[in-house]
Parts: sequence; structure tokens; C-alpha cells
Amino acid sequence: MFLAVPHKAAWRLPGQYLVVLDRQDPHASSHVQRSIRRLRARADRRGARLEVLRTFSGSFHGFLAKMSSDALHLAAKLPHVSYIEEDSSIFGQSVPWNLQRLLRPQHVAPDPGQYQPPNTGGQAEVYLMDGSVRTSHRELDGHVLSGQCESHGTHTAGVVGGVDSGVAPGAAVRLVRLLNCQGRGTVSGALAAVDYIQATLLARGGGGASVAPAVVLMPFVGGFSRTLNAACRELVAGGAVVVITVGAVTAEDQPMALGAGGTNFGRCVDLFAPGDDIVSASSVCTTCYTPRSGTSQAAAHVAGVAAVVLTSAPNATAVQVLQRMLHYAARGSVNLLSVPEPHRLATPNLLAAMPPPPTPGHTGGSFCAAPCGRRGGASTNRASVRCRGGEEMMGCSSYAPDGGRAGETVD
Repeated sequence: MFLAVPHKAAWRLPGQYLVVLDRQDPHASSHVQRSIRRLRARADRRGARLEVLRTFSGSFHGFLAKMSSDALHLAAKLPHVSYIEEDSSIFGQSVPWNLQRLLRPQHVAPDPGQYQPPNTGGQAEVYLMDGSVRTSHRELDGHVLSGQCESHGTHTAGVVGGVDSGVAPGAAVRLVRLLNCQGRGTVSGALAAVDYIQATLLARGGGGASVAPAVVLMPFVGGFSRTLNAACRELVAGGAVVVITVGAVTAEDQPMALGAGGTNFGRCVDLFAPGDDIVSASSVCTTCYTPRSGTSQAAAHVAGVAAVVLTSAPNATAVQVLQRMLHYAARGSVNLLSVPEPHRLATPNLLAAMPPPPTPGHTGGSFCAAPCGRRGGASTNRASVRCRGGEEMMGCSSYAPDGGRAGETVD
């Protein structure tokens, strides 16, 4: 008799075993119940834990049981037992809709069984300002630093850098915990987290060593704070890419329900991203998954795309990263009819997407952003800009105070 275990430790279900009887035995079907009764009796005498979950009598004869190591040794000594196999997790091979959506604008039909971004985001660090994270989860593969309790942080970390559910599976996710196990925190706590991140980045930058490009993800909601807004601007000035306000869409490219828990919209939004029914890591167990919806999930997608962009262009500034993301976003695919009319024109119809794989001989560089003249009544203000080779004009937009578009022209 031997014990078979899964090839990947992260897929194991410790303590749960398939006891397989000798299939050559013509009386194997009758031996199943007899073996269970005998094992229960021996386990009871030893005080060993045993819970039989189900029996099998079709393609093979045996039973599935949760048992302690003592009960496992007893099962191994039963007559007619051929071998014992530790149970393990299995996973569907299709790529989740949200990851496929990020690849769609590349005009290449993605392989339904594979998610292949231009790179894994392995040169970037994502500072996740959230609750705790179950670092032992198979999705997180040991590259997230923290403890565990509430599932929000685990799920968000999985969307950013999970092995199979992550947008940038190579990115290092650094948790800066500011939410408790009930998912609550304070503005002062968020400010302390920003302070810590800024001090960390400054210390690394002053050491002369190569510093990984930084993305700061803030997947939480709260009231207006002038102080927190100012602190975020300082982070950006220091070179970090800060992801805060993102619009969330469903698999049908419809904005999620408006209001509490729904999508963001209006002039503070730069992009939409998948945010409905997103499957990612759960803190319940190391192989558990759960679907969640919200702007936190949408923001995590954008943070992952930013990590991929920074990996291909580590010296890009926050503005340059935004320019790239706006350039490669899918345009006009989001149905904005549900957005209140006063905010509809001010809400960009842009859905986050991966940049295409780099082409030989193309060195990247920033995209050209046109400056805009100051609006002055009914007059027309013109501005000109010259782009370098390999770059292109991003456009020049202006908006009226009520959020309406005042017009744009690119000659």
C-alpha cells in the first residue's frame, strides 16, 4: 500500500483522503462497507478522528474520508486496501471573463485557455492599502506580505497578482494594512499608510540601488478628505502611480449599478475596468475562491495593468503610465446610458486594456499629451504640440463647468 499526494503542494487538501480497494478482488463492493465499519471501530478505540464523506462503487471501489494521521495509519493496514490518495483541488482551464476582456482590444482572438499579457508585471511593486491577506493561498504563491482575517484584501491581492486570477501574476504585492477584520479604517490610518509608503520609497531611492517601480492601490471608499488628496498628490510627485477612482463594468460592458457599492462615474474617473462577479482568492482556505463585485475589483485590474506598463517601461512617470493606459484603452465600448445625464459627457468611455506585446525595434517612450488653452467664453483657443518619432497625439479636451464637453480639435 502507498500514499499518493498531488504534484503541487498548494493544491493539496490535507486530512482528506481517497481509500481505494483492490479492483481485482471480485468481492470489492462488499468490502467497502466492511472496511468502513472496521476502520471506525479501530479509530474509536484509539480516539482518532474519522469522518466518512462518501463511498464509491462504480469506476472503482473505495471511500472518501476526513481523518487524522492516526486514522490514516489504521486505514493503511486494512485488508483489501490497494492505496490511499490525498484529495486535491481541480480548476477550470478557461480564462475568467475579466482577464480576457483586458486582452480584447489587441485585435487578436485570445486563447480561451490562456491569459498571456505582454509581461507579468514582475518588475513592479504594488502597495495594497487594504485589510489583511491570506498569504498562504495558492493564488498568491508567497509573493504577498501580511497576515489574514477578512477576505477583501485576499481577494483584491489575487486580482492584482494572483497566479491564475491575477492581472499581473509576477508583480510583488506589498500589503500596507489600514482596515481591520471588519473592513473598516480611518482617514488618519490611511494617511499613516501613505506616510509609510512614501518613507519606504524615499529610503530605497536614496540608497543608490535600483528601485522597483511602485503602484499604490487604494481600494476603499470614504468621505472627501483634503488632507488625503494632498498626500496622494505628494505620492505621485514622488514617482508612484496611485490608483483610486475607477469605473466598474459588468461582463456585458454595462456600468455596475449606480449608488452605494456601484460604479464610479464623472470627471474624476479616467477609466472603467471589470468589476462585476470577479472570481479571485478567498481567505476561507488556501485553495478557496469566491466571486466579488465592486470598484475595489475594478481598481485592482487597473493597478495590475499599471504594473505591466511599468515593467515594460520602468522609468515612466505616473503621467506617462496614465497616457499609455488611456491610449491602449478600448474606446466607446461602455454603455453609459445609465449614467446621469449631467455627468454622462464628463465620464470617459474608456475600458482598461493591456498594451500589445512590444514590437522589435520600438523603444517605447512617452505618448504626446497636448496642452490646452484656457477656456474663454465663446472664443476658440488653440494649442500646438510636436510629437517625437514613434509617438502620437493623445488629443486635447475641454469641459464646461457643468461637465459638458466644450469641444476638441486635433489638426
